[in-house]
Amino acid sequence: MNQTSPSPGARAVEAFQIEDVFVVASECWVVRDLNQLAPLAEFVFAYTFNVQPEVVVQERKPSTGAESWFTLRYFVKAQVRVLKAAVQASSPDAFADANLLADLKFTIATDYRGPKELVQDQAVVGAFSRNAHFHAWPYIREEVHAMCGRLRIPNITLPMLKPNQLGVTSGVQSVQTSGADRPTRAAEQAATAST
Repeated sequence: MNQTSPSPGARAVEAFQIEDVFVVASECWVVRDLNQLAPLAEFVFAYTFNVQPEVVVQERKPSTGAESWFTLRYFVKAQVRVLKAAVQASSPDAFADANLLADLKFTIATDYRGPKELVQDQAVVGAFSRNAHFHAWPYIREEVHAMCGRLRIPNITLPMLKPNQLGVTSGVQSVQTSGADRPTRAAEQAATAST
């Protein structure tokens, strides 16, 4: 009977365990002349995210003298760019810095524990990178949503990630707002005081 060996991705899925997901870097800004009380009936944002080619392999040794293990770290980079109200998304230079209301950038690290021979196997590392997309995506969505409140811009909920969207993923979305979803300092203080 002829048995084929499992693919590099299948070997990684079988052997790796997720260790941690965390923010490595963030850089966010909003225009300095933002008037968070001005009506904003609609806004447009674009997003991109991808797994970076750089990976880090670490041998970790607990202080207790127990056996060491190996960790593989991927980096997922995401960016969300929000247009000023008067800018048309269809124009060729729509997402130039001068047209932005806000810009949010995050790099998320995903750590996986695995055996030495697999974390050092480039075929396995490459095949398993698609999992970093899925493990990082909820954290990216949460960071974007939370940062919108801090920047005093309407909340952005990034769409669900689907298996056919792997690789460099991007999208442009237009969002209708009621104006009531724009947080203000007074509204935050009132909410805090009532709890």
